[in-house]
Amino acid sequence: MIDENAFGALISYLAIEEDEYQFEGTDTFCARATLFRTACLDALAAAPPAPSTHALFFGHALYVEFPETEDKPTLVAFVRSLRDHLRENEVITAGIVTYGGRWVESEDSARVSLSEGAGYRLTEVSMPSEPLRKALLVEAACQGVGGAEGWGAGLYFDAEALQPLGLNLKNQPTPLFAGDGTYFRVGR
Repeated sequence: MIDENAFGALISYLAIEEDEYQFEGTDTFCARATLFRTACLDALAAAPPAPSTHALFFGHALYVEFPETEDKPTLVAFVRSLRDHLRENEVITAGIVTYGGRWVESEDSARVSLSEGAGYRLTEVSMPSEPLRKALLVEAACQGVGGAEGWGAGLYFDAEALQPLGLNLKNQPTPLFAGDGTYFRVGR
């Protein structure tokens, strides 16, 4: 197994439950969920991913993760472009860019397995991944916890991702904290 630094990006359909319950019947919701899925898959197809990219579609979110290389990734443009397209279609999202260590079996593979047990099916799609764990923490913070208002829609950067992405923030945004990390909202 190999421990490598990696970038992650999660684009989450934040208002999916509100959209599900605000329309009578299921046709409108199904069309919106399909639009989200299609937009995510089209974005992946239009922007060829970096080598060793892991892409996971959760139904309510797309997560993309790839190793850090000498080339600066076009991750920020990918997230912004996808979120802009979804915003044009009135889909409320959060985009979360993270950075950290991930474990892989080899440098050029993404292992996926499906196994069955007594009454269950198990799909394994990732070994331990700090970028994924961080993205899920921020997604939960965007939703809010225990009745508290969440961070809401926006573009959020893991403070640890800024330097490896070659980014400097123009202003001093308020730091936000989720789990053991610091994040900045850098856009709506």
